[in-house]
Amino acid sequence: MRPLRLEVRGLTAFRETAVVDFADLDLFAIAGPTGSGKSSLLDAMTYALYGRVDRVGNQVSQLISQGQPSLAVVLEFEVGGSRFRVARTTTAGRGATKVLLQAFVDGAWRAAGEGADRVRDVQEKVQEIVGLDYEAFTRSVLLPQGKFAEFLAGDARERRNILTELLDLGLFREVAVRAGEVARDAGREAEVREELLEREYGHATEEALAGARAAATAAAAREAALDEAGDAVAGLRRRFDASSRAAGDLVALAEEARDLAARMGEAAREGANLAREAEARAAARTRLRE
Repeated sequence: MRPLRLEVRGLTAFRETAVVDFADLDLFAIAGPTGSGKSSLLDAMTYALYGRVDRVGNQVSQLISQGQPSLAVVLEFEVGGSRFRVARTTTAGRGATKVLLQAFVDGAWRAAGEGADRVRDVQEKVQEIVGLDYEAFTRSVLLPQGKFAEFLAGDARERRNILTELLDLGLFREVAVRAGEVARDAGREAEVREELLEREYGHATEEALAGARAAATAAAAREAALDEAGDAVAGLRRRFDASSRAAGDLVALAEEARDLAARMGEAAREGANLAREAEARAAARTRLRE
């Protein structure tokens, strides 16, 4: 985040409107006697962005210049080549705050999306634009008086989180978390598969494998012998069927022979009868001639 222009009115020492132009400055120092408003300029920036000031928290109305009805700050800044402007006002008494966040688009200032005039929505949008929340911003970009030592000597986890946000290392943290999840899932799957292998194939030793191969060889030999026996049985069945058909034919021929023999016997009896009748007739004719 690069400040471009700061306008302050009614904030502590700045009773009247004061403007600070940072646009052409790359490196600068704020100098002046005590009470001249050096820290107030930094307070004005954090107030414009986050609506808070470290020394009073959310009670910003305490910083209104004596006798003034309100304080107002306008901060123009740049992030990643895009320009933004946030204007914030707090009135005395109830401490009501108004805010407006704008973006410089196509040569004009326009409201920065839905909720650009609502305090809570602007808080979220500024945090998204700057990439830091209030705590990280005041501990890394604009350190309030006496806070630098606190940052250096503070909680290691908090410093790590601030630096992660400041250097945009969140992606690597997410990758690390995801890698850890994948590793845990892979570990659990490996354990399940190992248990399955142990349960189903724990007996598969070298001796068991050799025995299984021998049994497979014997089974193949038995299968070949059964195939040969099957072929032999099939041949016998064919021969049996042929013999059965031949036996049936012989039975039929025997029955025909019996029928023929019976008919021949009848014919022979009839022939004998005819012969006897012929003999009788011949004898009768002989007697008649005598």
